[in-house]
Amino acid sequence: MTPIQLVLAALADFARGRGQDDIAGSLDLIGTIAEATKDDKEKFAELTAEIQAMVDAGRDPTPEERQSVRDRRKELSDQIRDLPIE
Repeated sequence: MTPIQLVLAALADFARGRGQDDIAGSLDLIGTIAEATKDDKEKFAELTAEIQAMVDAGRDPTPEERQSVRDRRKELSDQIRDLPIE
């Protein structure tokens, strides 16, 4: 983990401890994006744009949308984690 990822992970843990799971999830996402490869960054950019569209519309995601975001974020995180270290 890079220093920025460690800071973001600590902030996410702090937010979770305060019952702010949505903020913690966003911090986890940002930490993952920080180490994404170019192709994965594009996928994360699409996901982030979808979330931003909800924010711009002034609405919270539905439970289904929230789960979809979590599933896609985990899938991308797993792909990044499994990249061979060169």
